[in-house]
Amino acid sequence: MKLTFTKKELLNIPNILCYIRLLCVPAFALAFFLTPRDGSVINEYSYMYISLAIFAFASLTDVFDGKIARKFHMESAVGAALDPLADKLLQLTAVICLTVNGNVFWLFPVLIGVRELYQIFCSIMLVSKNIVGKANYWGKAAALAVAIGIILSTLAAAYSPNLKEVLNVGVVGDWFKHSEVIEIYAAARDVGVSIFWTSFGFLVVGTVLGYIAAGTYTYMVLSQLGGVKKLKTAEDVRIDYFHNTSEKAQSREEMKEQEQKAAQAEQHSDDQGQDNE
Repeated sequence: MKLTFTKKELLNIPNILCYIRLLCVPAFALAFFLTPRDGSVINEYSYMYISLAIFAFASLTDVFDGKIARKFHMESAVGAALDPLADKLLQLTAVICLTVNGNVFWLFPVLIGVRELYQIFCSIMLVSKNIVGKANYWGKAAALAVAIGIILSTLAAAYSPNLKEVLNVGVVGDWFKHSEVIEIYAAARDVGVSIFWTSFGFLVVGTVLGYIAAGTYTYMVLSQLGGVKKLKTAEDVRIDYFHNTSEKAQSREEMKEQEQKAAQAEQHSDDQGQDNE
């Protein structure tokens, strides 16, 4: 069965916000790497301010698209599939950029990237079977922790890959960089370092919660694909894309029965065509 969507569904407000968030992914990377760092734009940390603004804006679209979809009954299979994908790409891109700059420890993009790619692969498997998987609470908590870690990282000091050398004092430290009072500058440096390790802690929590979410997501995928006994309380359903996807959903068993009837009808039609020949 092919996935089909109505134009109204594709262009509703929550999905448009999701498309905007997807566009924020390359925008974040371009702003991070292409903004001059010679002080010609505000100051040498302009790239960090612009990137932070893009990330904050994208995160707000994630909050509002869900609220709008639920309040005005605009939930759709398109949004259910693209929303988590946009979140994963945005956070992974931000973590990679910040790692290159020294604001995030190099192990985090590796661990987060492996998990995100795995879940994207699982999502593709579900969509190919006309199944839309819903995010679990572990995944939402992980996304929140990682988002906080990313925001703090943009303000934090930067470290060398081995975490033994401070490369720069970060955005907060830069506020006091030209202070003539040595004590103030030293304190600002300590603040930048403290923010780095605080963000480090949030990223650790987010990574751990993310792998717990991946485990529960794996069980859901196997349940929907028939690999294990289906959960009685599973919220994920097969969607009939030939009807209003925001209102009509069928259980996996009902859809399977419908597909079998359709296959039998198609076979019957083919048999009649051969008889006529």
